[in-house]
Formats: sequence, C-alpha cells, structure tokens
Amino acid sequence: MGKYIAFEVTPVALTGTTQGTAALLGWIGYVSPAEAAPTATVQPITGILQVGETLTGHYTYYDVNNDSQGTSIYKWYRADDSSSLNKAEIAGATGITYILASADLGKYISFEVTPVALTGTTQGTAVLSAWAGAVVPAETAPTATVQAITGTLKVGETLTGHYAYSDANGDLEGTSTFKWYRSDDGAGLNKAEIAGANAKTYVLASADEGKYISFEVTPVAATGTAQGTAALSPVTAVVGPKQAQGTTTSSPTADTSDKKAEVLINNTKVNFASSEVKEENGRKKTIITLDDEKFNVQFSKEKDGSIITIPVSNNSDIVIGQLNGQTVKNMEDKKAVIEIKTEDVTYSIPAEDINIDSISEKIDNKIQLKDITVNISVSKSSKETEAIAENSSRKNNYQLVVKPVDFEITCKNGNNIIDVSKFNSYVERTVAIPAGVDPSRVTTGVVLNKDGTFSHVPTMVKVIDGKYYAKISSLTNSTYTVIWNPVTFKDAEKHWSKSYVNDAGSRLIDNGTGNGNFAPDKAITRAEFASMIVKALGLTGTNFTAKFSDVQKSDSYYSYIYTAYEYGILAGYSNGKFGPQDLITREQAMTMLAKAMDIAGMDVKVTDADISNQLELFKDSESISIYARQTAAICVKNGIFDGDTKGRLTPKDSFTRAESATVIIKLLKKAELI
Repeated sequence: MGKYIAFEVTPVALTGTTQGTAALLGWIGYVSPAEAAPTATVQPITGILQVGETLTGHYTYYDVNNDSQGTSIYKWYRADDSSSLNKAEIAGATGITYILASADLGKYISFEVTPVALTGTTQGTAVLSAWAGAVVPAETAPTATVQAITGTLKVGETLTGHYAYSDANGDLEGTSTFKWYRSDDGAGLNKAEIAGANAKTYVLASADEGKYISFEVTPVAATGTAQGTAALSPVTAVVGPKQAQGTTTSSPTADTSDKKAEVLINNTKVNFASSEVKEENGRKKTIITLDDEKFNVQFSKEKDGSIITIPVSNNSDIVIGQLNGQTVKNMEDKKAVIEIKTEDVTYSIPAEDINIDSISEKIDNKIQLKDITVNISVSKSSKETEAIAENSSRKNNYQLVVKPVDFEITCKNGNNIIDVSKFNSYVERTVAIPAGVDPSRVTTGVVLNKDGTFSHVPTMVKVIDGKYYAKISSLTNSTYTVIWNPVTFKDAEKHWSKSYVNDAGSRLIDNGTGNGNFAPDKAITRAEFASMIVKALGLTGTNFTAKFSDVQKSDSYYSYIYTAYEYGILAGYSNGKFGPQDLITREQAMTMLAKAMDIAGMDVKVTDADISNQLELFKDSESISIYARQTAAICVKNGIFDGDTKGRLTPKDSFTRAESATVIIKLLKKAELI
C-alpha cells in the first residue's frame, strides 16, 4: 500500500540463444488502501452549559481512501449523569450546534457524529463525545424571601431582619444591601427610609416611638446577574417607649435582669459579669455582660493561653456573651480563648480570630476599642430554620441527630454593625449527642447553606465527662447540625479503599459517579480533586474573581475551584488556565494537599535536610519536579503519601479517585478534625 508497481519480463527461447534481455513496463501507482469506511474523532463539546446557550460539537473527519466528507450525521443526547444514565436522543437536534432548552436543566449533554463520505464506502461508525454537564438554569437574578423582624419593640432595643437568599444559578451571595423604614401605621402609611440604617440589625431610636418598622433586603450575588429585586418584610407592631431601668419585657414568672453572674478564668469563678434574662417573641434570651473594667484588672494577672468561660444553664433559646472591643484586644494579646457554654453546646473562639483591629477600621478607626460592643451568641435555630433543615434531610435521606444551632459574632458601635463570619483558623463547637442516640450513628456535622442544602464540616465524636459530643470544626459562623448518613458504594465493596471511599461519600465529600458507584480506579481530574479538598475542609468562598480562562461560571466545579484558589490551595498554569479536565498527577495532588494541610493546622515546615531525607527513600525521587519537592516531602513526612511496592513515588503518574479519597480522609484524621 502506498507503493508504485512495475511489470518486468525476461524472454526465453526454447532453442538457440535461449534468454533475452529483461524488459520493464512503466511504473503505475501508487497503490491505495482497500476500500474502508470513514472515521471520526470527537473532541470535547464547547459552550456555556446554561439553558439558552449554544453548544458546539467538534470532530475530525478522516478517510483512508481520501474520500471527501459528505453529509455526516449529527445527533445530540441528554442523560441524568456523566455515566449516561437514562441516555435519550434529543428530538430535532441534528446540527453541529445545539441550543440548550429547559428540558436540559440538570442534565448531561453529549454530541454524536456518524462520518459520511461522498464516495466509496460512505458511512462510518457513530462516535460519541464525553458528557458535559450538569446544565444550569438560564441566568437569572437572585431572590430574597423575608421573614418577620425579631427583637423587642422598645426604643433602645435591637431589631434583626431575617431573609433567605436564593439563586437559581447557584451564585453565592455577595454584599446584599439592607434598608429599614418607619411608617405611621401597620399598613405602611407615610413609609420613610431611616437614614444610616443599612445593616441586618437596627437599634430603635426615639424617633421610632409610636411608629411601625419594616426591613428591606436587595439580594446581590457575587457573580452572574448580580442584583435582584428588593423584598420588604411585614410591618412590625407599634414601637413603645424606652424600657424603664430595672423592668423587663418578660412575663411575671420570667427571671429578672441585672443579676450578678459568674464567669470562669481558667476554671476559677469570678463575679465580674451581670445577667439579663428576657423573653423575645416567645424565646428565652440570656445576655451575660462582662464588667470589663473589673475583668481586665484580674485578667492582666493571668498567663498566656487562658480560657475565659461564660456559662449559662437556664434552658435559654438564645445565649449572648457581651464584652467590649478593648477586652477582646487584651485577650488577643495574651492568646486567650473565649467560651460560651450552655447545657448542650460549647462555642470556643480564639480572641485573635475576632480580629478586632480590622473590625475597628471597618466601623471607624477613630473610635476607641472600648466603644465597640462585641456579642458572641449561641442560639437554638428558629422554627423556620428547623423546618428547612428537616426538609433537606428528608429530601436527601439524611437523618438529623440534633436540632440546628446558630453561631454568630457581631461587633456594634451605634448603628454600625459588623458580622464576624470568617476565621483564619478552625473554630471549635461541641454539640451534645442526645441521650439515647447511639454515638456510632453520627456521621458528620454539616452547615445549613442559604439555599437550604447541607455541606460537610469536619466533625469527630468525643467523650467529655462521660457524655458524647460532636466536635464541629469550621472556618465560618453559620447554622450547624449533625447528621447520620451511612453510604456504601457498590463497586467499592471488595476494593482496598472501601472504608475511605465510603467515609468520603457519607461525609458529603464526594457523591460518587452515579447509580451507587464510586469508580475507585478511575483517574481523577484536577477539578474533581480540588472539589473534594474544598468539601473535605468545609471551605466557603466569597471572592470569585475571574482568574482562569477555562473555568466558566456554568461549570459545576466553578465555585469549588475559585474557593480553592481563594484559600491558596491551587494556582493554575502559567498560561492563565487551570486545566479542570486534565488528569491530576501525583505531584500536583501533593502540592494541593500540602496547602490543605496548612489550612488544617498541620505541621508543614520542612528543612532542606527534611526534603532530602524524605525523598531519598524513593528510587525515582529525581523525577519529582522542582516545584513539587517541598510539598512532596511534607506529604511523605506526615504519612499522607506512600510509595508503591517497588519503592517509587511515581510523581508523574495519574491519581485515582480511590487514592484521592484515601489521602483526604488521612489528612482529616491526622489533623484530628475527624
């Protein structure tokens, strides 16, 4: 094939001079292949995976006989997952492009081409592209659903606005805007905006006496169509005069306010606080206020690393520890930890994680720290929030082990209120496992997201004074609960990684590949691995600046990649891309894991000698890229990565889904987060 052919004859006589001279006929050729059908090689679909957007199929046509392409046949398919579950042809989709319809929402899409030649053997075999998905809704603005305002309707008291943020495209909430209004009656007569009231909370002023108050939120997304429509709360009842000193808003049988209260400094009781107990909207609220002056005199004598405990054991629905910013700063300087402790919950916050200096700058850097009121609160969630959590549990076949609990820190000066919702290190919360609940039937703590879904937060069960608690470690404040969610994957039943992959699935770190399978031996992509790390650490991103040209908002892994980028877990390639669908190599995985270990509070310091000593254990250590040598040594030193049976680290090899689940669960355990 591909050669030229000639015929040669040498004449031979029967008698006489028998053989003549060879004669060669002209060359003909070249020889073409046997007739064969054309073939096609498909490339990934391009386009934004969003309803209303256009996808394009791509392929390369080839015909060994050089037959030109005729009218090749195109088809598009939708399926329920990337493993082609319930694959169905899309009627009428016969072009090389396809506009996503509402029926594609949540589905995975694939493009098929059957190559057709103009001549010869005309039709080849159909080939199908990789599945792309899931398809997200058409771009829409975020929405907010407001609930009733809470708080005491008296001048000088604080009201709180409540709302649920939602975005059909999954865009996280950005900086939503708030307004407060006063009206002359419950119907909103002469409604007027209250100047300067632009936070979720508002302190009622003398001008509000006799008025009716409402709260408005305009939802703003961090990405996509940023701003939604303003939503207004129901109007409150009439605002009363300022409560006279010594009186309470509670019923006659409720506790009185301004009682002396004990706090503990390193388990030593001191009477440097007062207690106020009142009822708000049918919920019992206790506020423990430090006598900052007396407290600081005693605290100045204490050693570094002290623990300040504010205990409340009166079955309150809402417990608040209140102190001023200067006291927080004094605690920060001595590396103290503040604890709010109720009958069932302990909230431990290192004072330095409040970052009071940064709060002061945001409010007004001219004010003194002592003029900032810091409220640290632990609350039983509202009935509305409980209902959302229970609905999410039923929908996903989870079992709630405890009722949800709200954790909040606010810093206030006048009407300026700052929420402290993100920390630089893991903050610990312990929640009691109810009596009668088998502690082995506790899987993990979860955070209740604003869209009503759950996300994993690192959690372990521990025994304190003979009682079982779930220790939840998180980098944010929010609403938390604990679930029982045993997951087993069919294809991991006899796999070496069974315990690791089932643990990852149970903890909502990875949902598998569909149809009850995990695909443990399948190589994992960079996007999948980054997503697993973010979910495992319970990270929440807030700043999704466009960084990578190949990571689109419509991609299912979009928020995970940018969250990982925000936390410094990944950096991408030098060409401005991340390569989400590239198979991750072992040395790339080690680089991400070393950053994750640092976030988890593990020891990631290695000397040059450490690097040399750790890596020389492996026969192929010279093949480790320069950029990965330090992070590889960190992973090996901490027992996260091992070599193979031949003594190799194989840094350039791909990494399987089973191996990924294994190293991530190992990391969480060694960091004592699970």
